[in-house]
Amino acid sequence: MPDNDIQTDSMAVASRVRNLMERHGVTKRAQASELSRILNLSFSAASRKMKGQLPWDLKQLGAVATHFGETPSVLVESNEGFEDSIAGEGMLMVSPRPLPCSVWIGDELSGDRSADLVAIQSGNAWNIYPAEIAPAGRIFNVLSVEIRPNLPHLEKPTIAVLDDDTETQAANNVCDYLNDHGLNATPFYDLASFRESLKSNAFDAFIIDWLINDDTAEAAILDIRKAENATAPIYLLTGQLQTGKARIDDIARVIKQFGCKWIEKPVRMPILFSEISHELSRSSS
Repeated sequence: MPDNDIQTDSMAVASRVRNLMERHGVTKRAQASELSRILNLSFSAASRKMKGQLPWDLKQLGAVATHFGETPSVLVESNEGFEDSIAGEGMLMVSPRPLPCSVWIGDELSGDRSADLVAIQSGNAWNIYPAEIAPAGRIFNVLSVEIRPNLPHLEKPTIAVLDDDTETQAANNVCDYLNDHGLNATPFYDLASFRESLKSNAFDAFIIDWLINDDTAEAAILDIRKAENATAPIYLLTGQLQTGKARIDDIARVIKQFGCKWIEKPVRMPILFSEISHELSRSSS
């Protein structure tokens, strides 16, 4: 399926999910959080799904519909003409390796009826074969197959790292460690680019140096608390207390006012990663 078709379909599905949630009293601002809870996704991944920026699979749609006491068919209307079909998850058996897919299954084939693609049930899933190489067994007509791109990195929790130390590339170093340990971290080296990104991206957590470009990060923290994921954990870093450039009273006030956590430089990355992982796990449970 071409990328533009995937994007269009994802947006259409997202629209139906939003409508379903609205019918059940979930406000627009709460929808990403609700989806995050239902599907056990990070907030950023749930937000992107609600905006049609990430693909959906049938299991996810089934889970959302069932949660609200409705049938999955209300969320898969894009497959018009397949009202009598069975929707399920499957594996398209092609070389060099099978591909996960969503599939719509028609009637069982028998006698002289033929089809280009056929399905054989395997437990709760389906194996999809070109008809000429299908193994023996009960075979069913395949009405539609959707192969989704494998985008696991886009569903990882997203972390924004803001540090203006370009000499040591501090933000990149933090991001490299976090990305190597299963997160999706993005570096920023100035307040302007960070605050601009915040307008269109929902991050799951923030790591921010207290002093950025001869200013404090307080204005950026205020922006975070007004953004889509307003309760995301914020970790404040500083190594300037002894030099007097950072005032402990100012940091203490911001920590109290905005619920930030403070970590002194040099950062011990295993501890920071453990803190973030624990907080993200706690907030998604």
